[in-house]
Amino acid sequence: MYVWVDALINYYTALGYPYKDPNSDSVFSNMTHILGKDILRFHSVIWPALLLANKYPLPKRLVVHNFWLLKKVNW
Repeated sequence: MYVWVDALINYYTALGYPYKDPNSDSVFSNMTHILGKDILRFHSVIWPALLLANKYPLPKRLVVHNFWLLKKVNW
């Protein structure tokens, strides 16, 4: 769980906090998250809850991909 709170702190500092209000940045206006299917639950439940608690807009879209393999596996 601490990873998600740490990620939220990274959002703040990347956008200039404490010198600038992170909510005034247009970075959040059309955000798309690209993620693997194994972390879909966290990105669709925990992360939006943290964003809403801090008055950030939610991502507009979640793009979920399958697991990527380096070579074809013959079962």
